[in-house]
Amino acid sequence: KNMICDTKVNLFWILKDGIPTPVTGEESWREWFEVFNNRVIRQDEIEGCMISTIFFGVNHSQSRKPLLYETSLLLDEDENPIYRSETEKEALKIHESLIVKVKIHAKIK
Repeated sequence: KNMICDTKVNLFWILKDGIPTPVTGEESWREWFEVFNNRVIRQDEIEGCMISTIFFGVNHSQSRKPLLYETSLLLDEDENPIYRSETEKEALKIHESLIVKVKIHAKIK
């Protein structure tokens, strides 16, 4: 899916019809973000671990390529790894790789 983007770095983004689209202020983003289903791309629970991929919509990148997607491995620990991606496709690849890692780790136990 293509991004709607201009030449400046945008901080807040939402998904419109599945396409990342910048918004002009935090308030617009916050209203959109409050609806949980707006941001969930995929979630899987495997062997007691939650793997979650969302469209976060806040650009954590300092470059012109925004990192808007977050994939997390939610464990019962203090540290939960977060992987940021530029595209949904990249985020879902990470999501799939985490599923494989969790399954392999579960077999080793």
